[in-house]
Amino acid sequence: MAEHPGQTFTGDRQYYGRAFERELTECDLTLLRPARRGECQRAGAHLFKPLRQAIESINQTFKGRLDLERSSPSK
Repeated sequence: MAEHPGQTFTGDRQYYGRAFERELTECDLTLLRPARRGECQRAGAHLFKPLRQAIESINQTFKGRLDLERSSPSK
């Protein structure tokens, strides 16, 4: 990541900590993640619900295709 500064990436709420956040800042990286309990709202929070819905939809589509392939009779 240090070779490509200025990137923004997403992660879950388990990516936290002062040292971790400081390291990201030093590498010119931005982490979008949900706030942990008792934490102030973080930047990009409005993106998580629609993003999660899109990811879940894609996952269900792929699972459905795999199930169809498994249940079809082989020739």
